[in-house]
Amino acid sequence: MASNQDQPWLLENGTLKGLTKETGRTSRTAHNMSSSSLRKKSDRTLVSKVPCALLRQFLGNLQEVLLGTKLSVLFPAIPLAIAAQCFGFARPWVFALSLIGLMPLAERVSFLTEQIAYYTGPTVGGLLNATCGNATELIIAIFALAQHKVAVVKYSLLGSILSNLLLVLGTSLFCGGIANIKKEQKYDRRQADVNSLMLLLALLCHLLPMLFTFAAAGSSTVIGVDPTLHLSRASSIVMLSAYAAYIVFQLWTHRELFEAQEESDDDVVSEETPAIGLWSGIVWLVAMTAVIALLSEYVVGTIEEAADSWGLSVSFISIILLPIVGNAAEHAGAIIFAFKNKLDITLGVALGSATQIAMFVVPLCVIVAWIMGINMDLNFSVIETGTLALSILAVAFTLQDGTSHYLKGLVLLLSIEHREPGASNVHWSSSWSLINLRVGTKCAFPCTLVSSLSATASLALSLHSSTSLVQNSHAMARDSRAIVSWRSIPSLNASRCALTDAADHHEPLWTTAQLSFSSGRGIRCNFACVSVAERGEQRNEFLPTSAQLLKHPLAILACVPKDVALFAAGAVAGAAAKSVTAPLDRLKILMQTHGVRVGQQSAKKAISFLEAITMIGKEEGIKGYWKGNLPQVIRIIPYSAVQLFAYEAYKKLFRGKDGELSLLGRLAAGACAGMTSTFVTYPLDVLRLRLAVEPGYRTMSEIALNMLKEEGVASFYYGLGPSLIGIAPYIAVNFCIFDLVKKSLPEDFQKKAEASLLTGLVAASLATLTCYPLDTVRRQMQMKGTPYKTVLDAIPGIVERDGLVGLYRGFLPNALKTLPNSSIRLTTYDMVKRLIATSEKEFQRIVEENRRIEHAML
Repeated sequence: MASNQDQPWLLENGTLKGLTKETGRTSRTAHNMSSSSLRKKSDRTLVSKVPCALLRQFLGNLQEVLLGTKLSVLFPAIPLAIAAQCFGFARPWVFALSLIGLMPLAERVSFLTEQIAYYTGPTVGGLLNATCGNATELIIAIFALAQHKVAVVKYSLLGSILSNLLLVLGTSLFCGGIANIKKEQKYDRRQADVNSLMLLLALLCHLLPMLFTFAAAGSSTVIGVDPTLHLSRASSIVMLSAYAAYIVFQLWTHRELFEAQEESDDDVVSEETPAIGLWSGIVWLVAMTAVIALLSEYVVGTIEEAADSWGLSVSFISIILLPIVGNAAEHAGAIIFAFKNKLDITLGVALGSATQIAMFVVPLCVIVAWIMGINMDLNFSVIETGTLALSILAVAFTLQDGTSHYLKGLVLLLSIEHREPGASNVHWSSSWSLINLRVGTKCAFPCTLVSSLSATASLALSLHSSTSLVQNSHAMARDSRAIVSWRSIPSLNASRCALTDAADHHEPLWTTAQLSFSSGRGIRCNFACVSVAERGEQRNEFLPTSAQLLKHPLAILACVPKDVALFAAGAVAGAAAKSVTAPLDRLKILMQTHGVRVGQQSAKKAISFLEAITMIGKEEGIKGYWKGNLPQVIRIIPYSAVQLFAYEAYKKLFRGKDGELSLLGRLAAGACAGMTSTFVTYPLDVLRLRLAVEPGYRTMSEIALNMLKEEGVASFYYGLGPSLIGIAPYIAVNFCIFDLVKKSLPEDFQKKAEASLLTGLVAASLATLTCYPLDTVRRQMQMKGTPYKTVLDAIPGIVERDGLVGLYRGFLPNALKTLPNSSIRLTTYDMVKRLIATSEKEFQRIVEENRRIEHAML
């Protein structure tokens, strides 16, 4: 077995170990390097005290595998997903928990392949990394093929390629350019050229089946699907052969091209031994793969139900969510290395992963589908293939000169665009194949397949619209009609197409349509695409005129999309509330953090409310009470908007089958809304805290650049764990009590602003009293130089220093700001919702009036 001195490819915490340079360091690919940036060292002090050697080794391995990553906080999602599946929870819950559980597993597979590479040498290690680099995507694809969900396979793999090329690479170049804004970042373009060449070959293999299909469409000869399949399978074999040559090129003949990313690393760390043994690594790798397979089966089996419940299409989830989750660890690592001006590693991650999926995973799925008797080809349709082609060309042109700056990253980010299929004036639409008839739209139309397509076939569809489509308006129902259209494919010759609209004009909740067609003889195609859309259409002459809108200005608000209006209302309400309570918030933070920094001698005990007021007034003047308010207002605009908007969305998600929202559903909706808004805006909160309590800084940009250089990207999320734990119960209790108390009031009182203000005060006060200690812990963990590393360290440390009262430092100013802050925000939001409802009624009244006038004239 090779010694550690002969294996220098190992990287820890983003730095290459300073060992001998002569052996094959390329066994440690950029994929593993990026994932290593999310790892942390485990303290084995407690485990080393276990007397039994076998148990000590097992516990040590368990600690390294489960706790040796910064994503370990996501591991509880795995048993929760299994429990949700076993106990029959809602399918969207199973899907969401499975997605979350896959994130740390993907990073741990990278870690385990690295550990095995310690013992097997650079060649075997490199081959292992090359095959396991995208294990999550491959396993999900295989399970989707087993369930005949070919569309999910194609969309997810296409999304992985586009995510690496545009999202990951674009974000990395943009962030790296911002962190090094005064200079251009440089990289070895030879590695980028090799990956670009492989991607262009993959694009050629995707274009040929699509072009062959269109060529056959213009021919008078009837051609089945077999020639296209044969061409795709032959192209897949070519792609796999090219990928094998690429591995040989990378690991043996031209490995110096891929060593440039490591030679630029100036950091040297001490030599380390493997964290776990060879056979332990193999056993853990098999176990992790089995868990990934289990969760992948859950994801594939529940993706349609999740799409229906969340109002998203299956294609959106497959293209956007699945790729992000499957490679979250390496994506984050790529961005971190870009911040550190190590673009060679970043390019190795983004381009290398895209190449691996395009040249290995995609053709392998075609071959596996061939073995399983499933017809999967490389024709990803015109839009998808065109998007892939333009993305590859854009990346190739971007990387041609060997230099980078933030503008290149920004251009790649702006190239990301996802459009749902549909047409003008169509509110909801969907498309599916007869092989897997499933609807993925906002309305979640339930459909029933009567008979499958064959040489002569007929198809009947029954679609039912949701109540939100017609907005409970009989007038709109009379003008609503189901529109069913079909799209021909080269091997389908439709001779009869009839549409039957069986809508009940007196019942606005249901619309039924039937479509039937038959094909000619000799048709071997077993695939057709049907598009169904429902359109709520109003004649233009019934809509309010400009004069009517000027006469009734309240109706103008109905012209603004409701979601946009609610989103903006939450932002304005939050900004106003924060500006009013800024002095109290500054006092609270000062009382919470005074004397916490290591070495600070100005105060060894907590200061009182009056002392904090006096200190700020003497040292900073009247403006000091609003110090840090601008970043707080900037943060609260997206925070409040996302939180209130997400709460409305989560309430729809957690409604029961009867349409009612239970107490548990309200609490869950509030908790999810709070965590969503906190995660999105947490970096701004950290910047605001540093600006408010640390001397020497004048602007947020100055603090941000200093944090990037001295503490890294992770410093923007210091204390995120306790923040999420603290905000979830706070928002859950606050929103739940506000809704329940408001609902219990008489109807006349519900519309009064005074009732909303008092209700907001009661709800916020109870929530603050319950959750304030976690907020204190979060603030002290955010401080630079804090002695606390985890929540378990902070709570006993605070109690030991200041007693139980220390957990409530700053509670008085925080309680005093609860009334104007929470009450203004919730009351404003509640009033705007009522205003929007009134404007919609006014708009409909004008429409009905115009309709009556039109009918009277007829």
